[in-house]
Amino acid sequence: MKALKTIIVVLLLGGGITFLLMRNKATMEAKAEQPMNLAINVQAQSVEEQTLTESLTFSGTINANNEVPVMAETQGRAIKVYVSLGERVHAGSALVKVDTTLKYSSYLLAKTNMDKAKRDLDRLEALRKENNASENELEGAQLGYQSAKAQFIGAERQFQDAVIKSPISGTVVERQVSVGTMVMPGMPVATVVDISTLKLRANVPEQAVLKLRTGEKVRVSVDVYAGEKFTGTVAFISVRGNETHNYPIEVLLPNSSTHPIKSGMSAKIYLENKAPRTALMIPRLALIGSSKRASVYVVTQENGKTFAKERTIELGAEKGTNIEVLSGLERGERVITAGQNNVRNGSEVVVQ
Repeated sequence: MKALKTIIVVLLLGGGITFLLMRNKATMEAKAEQPMNLAINVQAQSVEEQTLTESLTFSGTINANNEVPVMAETQGRAIKVYVSLGERVHAGSALVKVDTTLKYSSYLLAKTNMDKAKRDLDRLEALRKENNASENELEGAQLGYQSAKAQFIGAERQFQDAVIKSPISGTVVERQVSVGTMVMPGMPVATVVDISTLKLRANVPEQAVLKLRTGEKVRVSVDVYAGEKFTGTVAFISVRGNETHNYPIEVLLPNSSTHPIKSGMSAKIYLENKAPRTALMIPRLALIGSSKRASVYVVTQENGKTFAKERTIELGAEKGTNIEVLSGLERGERVITAGQNNVRNGSEVVVQ
């Protein structure tokens, strides 16, 4: 009896398992017969035309119009210092005076010798006219005078160089000597900076340098004066670029009395006088790859289905979050702007 019950239980379990297996198989076969949806959800945007007014901005550093380290041209001990740091001086103003005792003595001696040589020459010229002096005597007097004159010029220059003067008008920003300092030829005694006009130097990329012209007016902003605008003139555009393909330019900028600018300040150059133009624009989000080898996925229709086709494009100027397309796209075409990370060339997509 027990054996019979066991057999019945085993048969029931086996039948149940067989039923479940057959049902699962039928379900799987039904699913396999249904077409699989492999389309990728994406977002797209049409290529549109926009009006661009080119505005080029370059960062740079302001430098003084002229900065001169004033050097001593004579030797001696400084006996007077006429200027202090920050003092305004004019061209020809005395900065430092070196002891002139020996130099003045040499100057007087040279002048005395020159004056005597000149009197001797004048006397012999008069005698020669009356044939009372030989030609050789006259030539000797002429040579003597020229030699004495040369010595006088050297002594006079040494005497004058004892007072060291500023060659330009400007502000004293460094002073290397004090009273009692031993000054030597070639030694700097002060540095004078002229900031009445300033030079703003910046590096311009090769794509933009051809849009600049010497003599062109540009707007300038100085970082420390937020909101203030100044006007400068492009004075120099280098014909040689550096290793990063940037070209140095220089803009002359008159200093302002109401907003004084100092050498070393940071500034920006704005060039906004370019004529407006129409350009094809797409969102930067649509780009795949690098900006130098840019491409996008274009939405296309084939046989009632939607696909993504990769296309190489050439880029131009930027405007906010959009970027100009110079070639590779036509107006009205749609480019994928979201979901392209899952897309491959030729993938079927669903535009949401």
